[in-house]
Amino acid sequence: MDLPIPEEVEGVEAAGALTAAFDRILADGFARLTPAQTEALGELAAALEGSALGALTREAVDALSEGQLLGHHLAVLAGARLAIEGARADALWQVAATATGVSLASAESTQPAPDPEATTRMAAVQTWLTEVALAGLRQLDNATIVPIAATLEGVQSLPELQGLAAMLTGFASELLDHAPTSSQSDLPLRRWADLWCQCMVLTVGLPEAVTPREVEGELRILGAEIRHHDHVVSLMAHGVLTET
Repeated sequence: MDLPIPEEVEGVEAAGALTAAFDRILADGFARLTPAQTEALGELAAALEGSALGALTREAVDALSEGQLLGHHLAVLAGARLAIEGARADALWQVAATATGVSLASAESTQPAPDPEATTRMAAVQTWLTEVALAGLRQLDNATIVPIAATLEGVQSLPELQGLAAMLTGFASELLDHAPTSSQSDLPLRRWADLWCQCMVLTVGLPEAVTPREVEGELRILGAEIRHHDHVVSLMAHGVLTET
């Protein structure tokens, strides 16, 4: 089915350009911001003006342009990129839902608080991710990547950090497989930017836990798929629930 993007959501393409510009900066390294790159980050902040992240994003961009290369500023930018990508996904989901007549509903969730040990592990991961961002995805070598190994072991030992552990393990392994990245001509920069941002945001707080809802009815499984990589596996089932 060919689903053209309606005019009211034409900003999807413009939002994609914003995140692509961010990805190029992350590839080059935040320690070497050029005037053009600072301007691109300003456009990202402008796109979020009026939102909950707007003021924080502007503050982070101003701080980075002044040479304040701190992890919490980069974490804000990671959240900004994810917010833009989330808005794009929501707009496209709505287009698909309208075309197919499917009703979209938001699940209720709660925000758990990490304990002190988890907070310490998350801060250590943020420090490493900051070093990666400052160096740039195209400028990484073993000396920059390997130090995460000791921290990763601690993250993997905490049940509440399993989401971060799985994502970070895969990310670090991919970086090591391509190191030194400066010698590689074809890097998966968009994928790495996604992983970097997801991991960075997960160092700020634990992911929301979806509140379960009891239902009664007949569930017909239409299909299932196994998603896995070297460090984690999950089973995704698709079906139709007829509630009674």
